[in-house]
Amino acid sequence: MNERLRFATALQAGELLPPLPGLSLTQAYEIAALRHALRLAAGDRAIGRKIGHTNTANWAAQGLAAPSWGWLYERSTAPVGDCLALANWREPKVELECVLRLARTPASVDELPACVDAMAIGLEIVDRPYPSWNITVADSVAAGGVHAAMRVGRWHALDAAALRRLQAELQVGDARSDGAAAWSSAVP
Repeated sequence: MNERLRFATALQAGELLPPLPGLSLTQAYEIAALRHALRLAAGDRAIGRKIGHTNTANWAAQGLAAPSWGWLYERSTAPVGDCLALANWREPKVELECVLRLARTPASVDELPACVDAMAIGLEIVDRPYPSWNITVADSVAAGGVHAAMRVGRWHALDAAALRRLQAELQVGDARSDGAAAWSSAVP
């Protein structure tokens, strides 16, 4: 078993691990793909993607040219109000999200407004599989965006003009925010 597969398997098992030294973003996405395959093999189902590191003002310092992304799963995503068992998490944090429900998958970012069916406010719970939160973007990507759970509020219809305004705001970013997981998408 190679090092990345061992690491992906340990992450998927919930082990506390030190980050892999010198992990590149390409290697991190390879580990994320291995974890995704393990999760699907265990019977979970991908229902969407979470988008992170959306603040373009931080990209140069983070070594990014685009936002990061990870999968959302049926077993970790539920309506707001469902109870969460916190015992298995180390240091959970809650992030406010804008959740977009897509009627179909867009071919490009420009096509996104025409694909959105509805919008909801979400609460994403992130947790660290590492000894501390002092991690790189690549470490976060390898750990599935440190996603632990997502709770989604009531869905609201959203017209294309409103979505374009939201999209413009997300692209500009907020200098006071690190832009982590600013919006997510879920296919119904």
